[in-house]
Amino acid sequence: MVGRSADVIPQPDAAIGQRTYCPVSGVAFEISESSPRRDVGGRPVYFCCETCAGHFSKHREHIIELRHLSK
Repeated sequence: MVGRSADVIPQPDAAIGQRTYCPVSGVAFEISESSPRRDVGGRPVYFCCETCAGHFSKHREHIIELRHLSK
């Protein structure tokens, strides 16, 4: 995540139709119904693509800690 933008909602507070950052790639994207997601503490975390979602699944605890996804 190189920079921050006012219209981008941090995860895990983002919802479908909003822009957020992918917790793996750092890219900003708009969440859609088809966006890959995983649950973290009962809350959805969205990804820009299946590749990032798969990487998250393999390195879950590290990424949760690195990106402060558990609140």
